[in-house]
Amino acid sequence: MREYLAIVRNSLGRTGNKGAKASTATGIAMLCFGFILICTIISFYYWWWMTNYWHRKEPTKVVIVNAPQEWTDYTRDNPTNYRFSYYEHEYIFDLSQFNEWMEDEHAFLTLVFPVEEADTASGEKTDILTFYPINSLRNADYRKNFVDEYLAGYQKYLLEEKDIPIAVHSPVYSVSDSVFPSEKEESHEGLREGARTLVPLLFFIVILYAAMSIGTTVIASAKEQGTFAAILMTPVRRSTIILGYVTAVWIKTLIPALVLSVPLLIIPFYRAGALAAFLLMASIALFVAALTVLISAMNSSVVSAQTTFLPIFLIFIVLCVMCMESGEDFGRLYYIMPLYGQFLGSGAVLSHSSDFNIVNTFLCILITTALAVICTGITIKLLDFERFTVSTVSSSDKDLRRSAKLVERANRRAAFKPKASVFGYKPRRFIPAAGFISGQILRPLGLLAIFQMLALLPPLLMTGGSGLTDILLSLKDVATMDDVLESSAAIVGVFMSTPAFLISMGVGYILIIAVYFFHIKVVEKNSLSTIGLSFDRRAITRYLVGIPLGAGMIGLVFLILMATGNIEIASTGIKNSDIPLLLAYFFMWIPQGATEEIMFRGFMMSRTASRFGLVPAVAVSSLLFCLFHGLNPGFTPLALINLILISVLYALIALKTSQIWTLCAAHTMWNLTQGNIVGLEVSGNSGGVSFISSRATSSSAANVLWTGGSFGPEGGLAVTLIVVAAIAVVLLISAAKKKNAVTESAK
Repeated sequence: MREYLAIVRNSLGRTGNKGAKASTATGIAMLCFGFILICTIISFYYWWWMTNYWHRKEPTKVVIVNAPQEWTDYTRDNPTNYRFSYYEHEYIFDLSQFNEWMEDEHAFLTLVFPVEEADTASGEKTDILTFYPINSLRNADYRKNFVDEYLAGYQKYLLEEKDIPIAVHSPVYSVSDSVFPSEKEESHEGLREGARTLVPLLFFIVILYAAMSIGTTVIASAKEQGTFAAILMTPVRRSTIILGYVTAVWIKTLIPALVLSVPLLIIPFYRAGALAAFLLMASIALFVAALTVLISAMNSSVVSAQTTFLPIFLIFIVLCVMCMESGEDFGRLYYIMPLYGQFLGSGAVLSHSSDFNIVNTFLCILITTALAVICTGITIKLLDFERFTVSTVSSSDKDLRRSAKLVERANRRAAFKPKASVFGYKPRRFIPAAGFISGQILRPLGLLAIFQMLALLPPLLMTGGSGLTDILLSLKDVATMDDVLESSAAIVGVFMSTPAFLISMGVGYILIIAVYFFHIKVVEKNSLSTIGLSFDRRAITRYLVGIPLGAGMIGLVFLILMATGNIEIASTGIKNSDIPLLLAYFFMWIPQGATEEIMFRGFMMSRTASRFGLVPAVAVSSLLFCLFHGLNPGFTPLALINLILISVLYALIALKTSQIWTLCAAHTMWNLTQGNIVGLEVSGNSGGVSFISSRATSSSAANVLWTGGSFGPEGGLAVTLIVVAAIAVVLLISAAKKKNAVTESAK
């Protein structure tokens, strides 16, 4: 305890950065970021100030869409200060068009009469939809005033004169009708917005800056001055040293947080939630303190430590800006997650929001503290590695430069000695483990997200507003996460029956392949053979071999399900009108299968093997291949196991044949046969057309266990049996070839 307190006192007494100076580029980056942050805060509050303190005059312009004759008669006989602009439109949920009209007309509200109910016969119910901009709560007030003052009279007119009951629906995208700010609440709106956004942001900035100013210097500065080795040679335990540093950084980080908490105690509106907000910020301060000490231990100078922490600083601030959006966009999980939980939780308690929950706050503090403990444990372990302390024995800049050159040379040598070589790949430069791993994960995720999102545009544009109307109608009654998943599956099903979407998906997959080819040829300066694609005479033969492999495996699955009575054939054949859709599926499945094989087996497995070894490469590529299908409808633990087995099978085939041409074809034929020949679901997505229409004979648990339910055969035992058998065959063939090779060499 004496040593621990001595380290804490010594660290608290540090001032300045021990003469270290940040680079010019770092200074410019910080200035630019500060300017952008200030502009963001100003823009965020500008609309609120303009709405609440400048534009006090209530607007009067209303856009009327598909007005019936009854509305025309009523407005003629009942003049009002409201001014109307009339339009006709086929789609009643075309928000983009309604917003455009409201902007053009400077209107605060759009009133929509459904087309099919515009001329309703007497006695039948009719509905009216209302839309208004949600950038201010005052727009909700304006809508309520219009409904109460004028639209209520129209309802009474229809009921008395025409005997037509009418319902005015709640706004499609707004708060509930019953949630409107009172006069007292409206006076606190500025304080509430500040509590939800500005106060947590200021907390984060002062905590991050305070931690960076001291946390990155406690160990790095000692290394830079050559005194850290002497500290390690003392009989003090290394855990005591690190805990002392973390405690000192945490205490010094809490000082500005305490100063910032004083105004919260003075302002009555914030006083009740000040303690809870401070506890949340104290937990994030502990995590940041442990993180900065870890970064300080990983670097040999203060400048390098601060440069390393700078991206983390920016990421934290970006997360803060994301949290400044409406709190209704965040579920309970965000209030438990570190960083998100501290920002949203402190904002909720200070603004007296109903989103604040003491259980969520406790869980958030507990998880954040656990992360701080993990960072502290890692820092203690790092001191056991010589490469983190080798430069601490240096007594001059010359020795430091020599040590840096030795490390650089060792890294360069290690880059040319891969742990395993798949497809003959050899890295040309060393990539740090963190950057390597994040790149392998983010590259496929980012490419798929971007190009699949772009694939939605052509079918939406080709269908005008009907596509968007269908989507919004399917989401109208969404209330739970299960509803979201079901609605999303329905939307995907609609698009999967649209040739334009399938063709767009096919083009997107082709572009993803082009991106990988560009990265390999231009960035890596490698041959495409390093991902298992050798463009020689054998390429076509190898691809053709994969066609019966993929079709045969899923065909056997289909026969097993038929023989066991788990599925039955409902119909056969396709209509002539479905031929374009079938051709679109052909166009989509061919590059889709090739894309996933290039991503996971060709690129990811070969690069990961060179960095970490063959077994981790197969494991990581198989697990990620599985997780990329994890959000599909009907995903189950058995589907997880099957997808991992399929990926392992494909990895074994790639390793034994040293190419992925066969896998590209097998992957394509597996999906094509499954979805468009035998009519089964493909990883939770049903094909829009197939030669054979199959259906499950029952919905019992035993039946679902074999068929995979809504996820398709890949979530059932039939696929498990076939894939396990295929893995056994591949291993037996490989063992037989190895035995023959040994026999031949003996002769």
